[in-house]
Amino acid sequence: MAFTLERIKRRRATPEADFQSRLVAILRDRLIDAVVFHIPNGVNMPIPAAMKLRRMGLLSGIPDLGILHSGGKILFLECKADAGRLSPTQIDIIDEMRRLGHRVDVVRDVSEALTFCADVGIRISESNVRDASALFKQESMGVRRRRA
Repeated sequence: MAFTLERIKRRRATPEADFQSRLVAILRDRLIDAVVFHIPNGVNMPIPAAMKLRRMGLLSGIPDLGILHSGGKILFLECKADAGRLSPTQIDIIDEMRRLGHRVDVVRDVSEALTFCADVGIRISESNVRDASALFKQESMGVRRRRA
């Protein structure tokens, strides 16, 4: 009997990360005069690296995405999969951010995120790319549509 050294690893499902990646690609395509960025919390890393980031200001519970838009305004989105729930730390941080006057929303699909962005005054264009997976592939390759 022959043994191989190769192991077949099952890819762990990451519905929230997959949703967030698709959402970022769509928001970058559709939002006008806005900058969409990810806040890298919740990333698995070695303990020394995590401790260094905490000393540098990393704060547990901060929403996944920030969106800078015209007039010096910022809003935050926490991305959750259908079955995803906020942690107690996330609830506390989001409540504190809202108390301080920041706009924060928990979104579970693209239409929720676009509606929230429109409600706070961000202009939204029609997409040039009809297929979300093609848009995601385009964003993954670093190709971005220019704004007029």
